[in-house]
Amino acid sequence: MIDLSTVLAELRSLCSEFSGFGTKLDSIDNRMAKTDDLENRGRRKNLRLFGLREGAEGQRPLLEFIREMLEINRSFVTERAHRTLASPKPNQHRAILIQFLNFQDREFVFRSTKQRDIEHDRIRLFFAQDFLAETIRRRAEFSINQESVR
Repeated sequence: MIDLSTVLAELRSLCSEFSGFGTKLDSIDNRMAKTDDLENRGRRKNLRLFGLREGAEGQRPLLEFIREMLEINRSFVTERAHRTLASPKPNQHRAILIQFLNFQDREFVFRSTKQRDIEHDRIRLFFAQDFLAETIRRRAEFSINQESVR
């Protein structure tokens, strides 16, 4: 037969082991939030450009092509520009990631593109801030909730 006191002792030890998992899960959640925050801060000098068809730049370097297309009088320093790593799909163009040396330059370019429409081959181009997909999802969810409150 099974001794009841042995079963109770094992049950108590299991309960004490499981009680520590809650704090460990909280710790993991905190670390994930910190990791996301660091990733977003690392992306703060980046802009994403949507709508430019594949190969539109021709033989010119992509960075040079984008500078000419923007037609901004003020000088700004960019580190690099490249298409995202997603594989190209028919009738869908990959986004272009532009990394600036300074946040102020990125902010200037971003604001100046908001003030006027930028087109290439009669297609409107869109600039967006570079965030993690989770951050974009949370912001969209927040804006929906905020609109429902109004």
